[in-house]
Amino acid sequence: MIGIQICVEWLVTFVESLFYFSIIHVLAPTQFKKEKQIIMFLAVANIITVGVILLNFIDISFSLVTIVYGVFAYSFGACILFQGNYFSFLFVAVVYLTGLNFVEGSILGFIEDITGYAVSAQLQAGFSNMRLYLIILFKLVDSLIIWIVRFILKRATVQLGKVRIALAGAVLGFVSATYWMSTNIVTNFKTDLFQAILALAFVFIICSAYFYYRLCQIRKEQENIALQNELLAKNYQVAKESYESNARLYHDMGNHFSMIQSYLADGKVEEARTYLDRLGKDRAAYSVERFTGIEAVDYILSQKAAFARQQNVETSIHAEYPKDCKIDPVDLCTILTNLLDNAMEACGKLPEASAKILSVTIRRINQFIIIQIANSCIEEPVISKGNFKTSKTDKRHHGWGMKNVRLAVEKYHGTMEYEYNKNMFTVSVMLFYQ
Repeated sequence: MIGIQICVEWLVTFVESLFYFSIIHVLAPTQFKKEKQIIMFLAVANIITVGVILLNFIDISFSLVTIVYGVFAYSFGACILFQGNYFSFLFVAVVYLTGLNFVEGSILGFIEDITGYAVSAQLQAGFSNMRLYLIILFKLVDSLIIWIVRFILKRATVQLGKVRIALAGAVLGFVSATYWMSTNIVTNFKTDLFQAILALAFVFIICSAYFYYRLCQIRKEQENIALQNELLAKNYQVAKESYESNARLYHDMGNHFSMIQSYLADGKVEEARTYLDRLGKDRAAYSVERFTGIEAVDYILSQKAAFARQQNVETSIHAEYPKDCKIDPVDLCTILTNLLDNAMEACGKLPEASAKILSVTIRRINQFIIIQIANSCIEEPVISKGNFKTSKTDKRHHGWGMKNVRLAVEKYHGTMEYEYNKNMFTVSVMLFYQ
């Protein structure tokens, strides 16, 4: 019988983890794809559950150690499973367990007032049928309340933000609820040294898993950013060389015309044709217009504009760029190439008969450079935490472009804003320079 009771205890504790993570799921985006998210949830929830069960073996009463363990285990577990900061998850964990204890303490108090029996003492006496019935009752009531809370949060579209001030209030509420239970409901609210050590051990295991995951994630991001920067540096060099090649060609154009004219004057038509073919091979693929005075940037703008016009996109570029600007051309290329590629991709999704527009504006306002790119768009892009959600199936190797743009913007203490209005999507970037 004791085995069945322990299994029920494990199931109930697992359900408590499920309740908490289901609330977080409403408030924050998941860290993994659906299948991996489920596997990771099962692993994290099981570790937390095993920890609680072992702590209950040491002291099955309402233990402060077990409750505090739950707060930290839930918050670190949420960091592994969801995107967000630790303090936001800690806030939800404190509020969740405070509410849980308050509800269950109120149920105990209500039962004792009605029946006159010391139900709380029987609940803490050990694994028993009475304890089994009570915790099943608790979870039924908890499930109803959690369903209502999730429904309200979904309807209100609440998102986690800065919660440090609210966290202080939640901790105060947690302490108050704990004190209320210790004085009115539970008579032996205590701590045990071995139980505290075991709780710290399990928190350490969960923390280690979280920090290992974060380390792997940071390494992966650094590798992808390094790869992106390497590719960008190569593109920058190619663009610069192409611009210089064009410059040399235009500089020597008079000499080339003289040579061709002399061939034709001597009747050497074939030699003139061969000479022209050689010039054609050396000619750059796109003519380069002067927009900013920075060779690589002008090449990129010219290249993207020429490609856009080939795709029947009505393109306009207006640039006013100061000569004394200290912004690294590589960073400027990072911003322009990624934003223009996204704009062209959005235009490419429009039906052939639709009007396709691409507008690029670069101008200076005091000590700021403003870059504004507007393009036709069939639907509003999905943006989460300042990043575009890539629509490509291989999400691991895509979506890094906008992260690189954001890094370049943050380097100059700038901002990036988005606006969608009447099938036009506009990205505005502001960079500060000295």
